[in-house]
Amino acid sequence: MKTLIAAGISALALAACATDPTPRPAANAYAEGYTERTLSADRYLVEYRMEGGDYQRAMELALWRAAQITLQHGYVSFEVVNRDTATDLGARATTSFTTQHAMSYQRSCGLVSCTTTATPVTWGGVEVNADGRRPSRIASLEIVLGNDAVAGSPNRYMASEVIRNLQGR
Repeated sequence: MKTLIAAGISALALAACATDPTPRPAANAYAEGYTERTLSADRYLVEYRMEGGDYQRAMELALWRAAQITLQHGYVSFEVVNRDTATDLGARATTSFTTQHAMSYQRSCGLVSCTTTATPVTWGGVEVNADGRRPSRIASLEIVLGNDAVAGSPNRYMASEVIRNLQGR
């Protein structure tokens, strides 16, 4: 009986953690999801807003959407020329204390190959929220589409690899 209860609790916990990894369009400028803007024929601004989420997840979903845009326009790679994160706190005062854990990735490319180093990062903060909603995390990427190989730049990504690597997260 105890084993059955433990299995049930584990299944519920896993189901609660499961999220749809596919980015979805935002219904409006303040809703969760992605927005995108064409800056030129091969340059886009992609933003992903998550209510109460973390910056790393918002950035992953922005990268995923950037990869989708790249493939939709017939390109194979994209370069991130600018990235930023922000918090939208809203409008009725509440206070929350947060601690976030993430991985920081450093990519170094030499003449023959590239290496990626992952380092755990932890930070905390106090947030004042103005309307009772959880703060929104916003990840912004300015990208340039291309058909270049990835090896030359640590900020250039193969679109199909980004989508494959982020599936199931």
